[in-house]
Amino acid sequence: GDELDLLTQQIEIFEEIKLDYQLIVSSLKFLIIVFHIGSDKKETLTRIVSPLAKELKRSLFSHQEVMIRKTVVQLLVTLFHFVGEEKFEEVLQFFNPDQQKLIQVFIKKSFG
Repeated sequence: GDELDLLTQQIEIFEEIKLDYQLIVSSLKFLIIVFHIGSDKKETLTRIVSPLAKELKRSLFSHQEVMIRKTVVQLLVTLFHFVGEEKFEEVLQFFNPDQQKLIQVFIKKSFG
C-alpha cells in the first residue's frame, strides 16, 4: 500500500544521500511510537509489518552504526508486541538463525 511505498522511499533516500545517522534513528523511533499508539489502525499497520521488517533486514539491520542496529531491534520487538507471536513468525523468516536468536533475546527481555 501507500504506507509501505512511502516507508521504502524514505529508507532509499537515507541510503542514497547517506543521511546523518541521528535522523535515521529518529525516524525508527518515530515508527516505534506509531506502532505503540496505532492500535486503532491495527489492520493497516499489520499489513506493513512484514514488508517493513524485510526492508529493515535489507537496509539497516547490519548498519555500521551501533545505535541504528539497536533501534532496528527495538522496532522489531515493538512489531512483535503489535502483531503477536504467531504473526511475528513470518517476520523472523527474513533473518538468519543468528539474527533470529538476537531478536528473540530482546523480545524475552522486553517482558522484564
